[in-house]
Amino acid sequence: MILDKKKYEEQFTDEEKDDIKNNESLRELHKIKYKETDFWGDKFGKDIYWCSLDLSKFYPNTPTIIILKNFKSFGVEIEKKFNDFDSLLLLIESLLAFEINYEIGTHNSDFQKIGLNANEIKFNGIPTGLFGAGFLANIAMLGVDKALNKIIELNAKTEDKIAIFRYVDDFTILGQTFDAVLKIIDVINNTLKEEFQDNLSLNFEKTKPDELHRLLSLEFIKIDTLAKNEYSKIKNKLIEDAIKSMKLDANFPTTLMNHTLKKVSTSNRISFDLLDSDEEKKFIEDLEHLLVTDISEDEIRNDTRLSFASSKLSIVVPQRKYDYTIIYETHCQIKKLEQDIYTNKENKELLEKQLKQLKINLFKNKEILEKEIEQDRKRSILLKFAIEKYPDKLKLWKNLINFYKNIGFSKNTYLEMLNIFELLKKYKGDQLINEFTHEYLITYIYDVLTNAIFSSIKSYQSVYISHKDKLIKESFFNQIIAPEVFQTLNSPHGSSQYDSFYFIQSKKFLNIAILIGKYYFKEIELNNQNYNFDLKEYCWLINKLGKELAEPFIKQYINLNNDLNNYDLYLMSFYPEFNYENTKIYEINVDNYLSFPWWYNYFNKFVLQSSMVKNSKSNSIFNLLKFQKEMEENKNINIFSYIQNNKYTELEALKIIEKIVNMALESEFSFDDTAFEKLKQQFPYNIYIKTLKRSRKIEILNFENINILDKRYFPDFVDFNYDDFDRKFIYGIGILLYQMISKDLDLLPAMFQPSCQLINSGYFIKELEKYPISTFSYEIIKACLSKQNRELIKSFSENKGDNEFDINLEEIINISTLNGLEIYIKRAIKFLEENQSENSKRLLIPKKLFSLISNFDNNYSKDIKDTLKIGFIQVNFNSDLTWGPESDITLHMKPDVEDFVWQEIQKGFHKMVNHHTKPDIIILPELTVPHSYVQKLRKLASEINAVTFAGIDWFVDNSMREVKNKAIMIVPNNWNTPLKSYSSNITYLGKKNPSNIEKMTIFNYDKKNPYKFSSDDNMYIIDSGEFGKIGFIICADFYDIERFVVYKGRVQHIIILALNKDTNSFFAISEAVARLVMCNVVICNIGQFGDSLAYSPYKKDYKRMIYRNQGANLFSTQVIDLPVKSLIEDQKLGATIDTTDKSKIFKMPPEYTYMN
Repeated sequence: MILDKKKYEEQFTDEEKDDIKNNESLRELHKIKYKETDFWGDKFGKDIYWCSLDLSKFYPNTPTIIILKNFKSFGVEIEKKFNDFDSLLLLIESLLAFEINYEIGTHNSDFQKIGLNANEIKFNGIPTGLFGAGFLANIAMLGVDKALNKIIELNAKTEDKIAIFRYVDDFTILGQTFDAVLKIIDVINNTLKEEFQDNLSLNFEKTKPDELHRLLSLEFIKIDTLAKNEYSKIKNKLIEDAIKSMKLDANFPTTLMNHTLKKVSTSNRISFDLLDSDEEKKFIEDLEHLLVTDISEDEIRNDTRLSFASSKLSIVVPQRKYDYTIIYETHCQIKKLEQDIYTNKENKELLEKQLKQLKINLFKNKEILEKEIEQDRKRSILLKFAIEKYPDKLKLWKNLINFYKNIGFSKNTYLEMLNIFELLKKYKGDQLINEFTHEYLITYIYDVLTNAIFSSIKSYQSVYISHKDKLIKESFFNQIIAPEVFQTLNSPHGSSQYDSFYFIQSKKFLNIAILIGKYYFKEIELNNQNYNFDLKEYCWLINKLGKELAEPFIKQYINLNNDLNNYDLYLMSFYPEFNYENTKIYEINVDNYLSFPWWYNYFNKFVLQSSMVKNSKSNSIFNLLKFQKEMEENKNINIFSYIQNNKYTELEALKIIEKIVNMALESEFSFDDTAFEKLKQQFPYNIYIKTLKRSRKIEILNFENINILDKRYFPDFVDFNYDDFDRKFIYGIGILLYQMISKDLDLLPAMFQPSCQLINSGYFIKELEKYPISTFSYEIIKACLSKQNRELIKSFSENKGDNEFDINLEEIINISTLNGLEIYIKRAIKFLEENQSENSKRLLIPKKLFSLISNFDNNYSKDIKDTLKIGFIQVNFNSDLTWGPESDITLHMKPDVEDFVWQEIQKGFHKMVNHHTKPDIIILPELTVPHSYVQKLRKLASEINAVTFAGIDWFVDNSMREVKNKAIMIVPNNWNTPLKSYSSNITYLGKKNPSNIEKMTIFNYDKKNPYKFSSDDNMYIIDSGEFGKIGFIICADFYDIERFVVYKGRVQHIIILALNKDTNSFFAISEAVARLVMCNVVICNIGQFGDSLAYSPYKKDYKRMIYRNQGANLFSTQVIDLPVKSLIEDQKLGATIDTTDKSKIFKMPPEYTYMN
């Protein structure tokens, strides 16, 4: 059946149309020819021919020398960016040198079984299972791809048009003629042999369809016993059969409509978190079917199918949604009765009887839930089934262990962890695995268990872990330390003779992890003998657990160690605040023993005594003593002291940084042979600040004779050119600006790792999410620390100054020189000053929901959207019993509440994703999201690709006795595009004024040593580009009149997240604010009190109330449209005598001035 072009295109799905459109938008270099609409000619729907090819032992037969050759041949753009490309090639060559260690206690026969012999020092191919194997394979195939692309282009002009699909070593070919397909098979085989020096060829045994496999076997394998006429007869018959089997109806290519592969592909794309309970059940059943059903390998390889299904099951089953409604409702009844007993003494006996029955009901309901979870735990049988099929596939063992870690163990007497070692014992006994594989599997299981224990410890010690997760982590660890399991872990069956380095090391690390786990899970006191690890193991511990959780063990080691060396100093540098009693540190030459003088933080916390320092071998300590005297004599404060002891805004921080940069630019030193002197001058410890109180003017003084240099700020290693000191300085400024805005002087632990600072710079960017910071400062810090920025700009800035912006680099924030840095700081200061109100001293922080372009141009897009779609999720829960009642106040959601609330939030997102209109922004009420579910909320927001504003449960600082109320703003990385988002950026937006009930609850929690509410004095303005600008408010701040003065003329929308009983007052204020500020007002309240609404200042009163959901105790979701384009057009007219009446649609307040 042949269709005309129009009818043919009508058959495309939306997904296929988008795919074709995306291909058209690509650069010519990246376009796929056979996706172009005119590639296949005029006869649409014509029959086509297909085949599938596979390469023989691809990974081990791919010489790494080919990868290196292609990297050099195809890496022209990379070569331009590296001054020393040859050194880069040498580095890659060393990384590709897969050396073989034969001296690990195993027999040569074990190596021979996997194709190795003792004469081979290096493995010349790509090791199967290597993490980057697929990437390396694609580099190796670049020459083949290039050759085939040329043929595709040549054949495009003939009747022999072909399309080739390659995934690593699997080829699928489509052609308009049988001969075209046969020719390209021959070309592929010859090209492989030529490119890979006869190491690679087609594996005809795996060619599909089978009829083609038989034909190719005849052609490529010489059969001497066949007569010529007999050979021709057989060949003609095979050709005839091959043509029939390869021929496809282009409209319905049933052979290629692979349902199993489609199911795998669909399963991989589905967001499990956005499914409801019934959909989850069906999804899991499909995975189980995929795992256990015997499916022909024509569709998908069995090991690939089992690995995929096993991985998915191990992840999604522990994430299943359970119904917490009955448990939550019973909990509320119990808390209400407890409050009644607390206040009503007369009916105490009757109430206590009712309370007892409710607690029995709660226990029974939890038992029912536990039985349902237990049924899901039994799905481990399926994961064990996958292992039984392919015991040498490592990922299957890891899936089983992680499944146990994430779902926990039941309370029955059977120890499921023993299953793992019983399987190993069985496979070895049945000779399904050899000695080498057995040892390797045990070693691998040790590593997986070690990581699982450390992961559990970090989750368990989190302030915000949910009660449910806490129980799961406890049950997982308790089973590991059960005597029978612990004994098996230390002496698995048949492992007594194993003594390879990796086996012994992995076993030792597992035992360390178990010891650390006992300390944190069982709260066992530190024991000097048990925790006496060697120094390298302490370093490993910090890397695995982080600075805080490793602290007790490091400090114990330092206190017990009387013979300190440079490695001990490295460990001590993580904890400068700790009062080490050992004074021998003064006798160590810090300058010689440590390439990084970490000790300024430690020494600076107390006044150095000359008597203690005089015998010191370290110039750094002398310099610090001199530094302290200079400070004292000049009565100036160091910049770090300024950060600690002064209240200042982000704007003032930028102005201080501007002064430091100016000092560097104007200094008599240049960045040449005296560059280190200049770096020392600008090092933060060497900068003093004078503040003139009346004018708040900041004067920076620099003392040239101070010689303190901390290489955490100015690292000196391969990423920087030796003479490129200006970039070192820019890097240090990025860290200093981070510290000034965060007001956190402690550098992140990751920055203490020698030669790893640049690798770990991303930690700073992640930490910035916690602090109120404008997008401008965020982008400056990101660019200062960004390796990508430095590399992309490097060649460009050698030829052009930073004042010029090349159109190809408009996406790049160009900070590669001090002049460039100064330009951006001035721009950031300018934008911040423009966003400040003359009537307010509080800082208005501008945030962007999109990346800034190179010149910080943040104006609205020319194509303003007509409307902004807002999705409401009005979560319903009893706030009085979530943190109360009065007799049982907590500052975090109670355990039985948080799981229910998260269940309701998930329900809301499920309704949003299935709504006929996708929201641009989703809003949830104040104090709604439990801390333990914030990461899952980020995932939901990314999956649905909508910016999300949500109130988070109170942030409690027990050491400062402070409570903060914040909301989270989640921005998916591909928001407002057709692309799927895989990550997100977040910002925490704070509340200034607590409500009366909020203040009382916080105070009553601990009346003897009360907590206090910590205010966020900042205001936020959020630029959503073509959707307009948004003002943001949390509940009681809606009474903050100053905000409306600041927002007037600047915003099109105000979003309020509320937990508010007085809904009528908010309704009245909404109408007033919509009129006074001339903007849309949106309130999302909790379902307990209801009255979420959206109000717009239309002239016609019947249009003003866009949405209002009145009524108590209602869960609801809704998507509404807010006007944007028409509102901005009216706002731009302004309110003067001439223009007041010209507004077409919206009512304009007096004296209104539009500020873009």
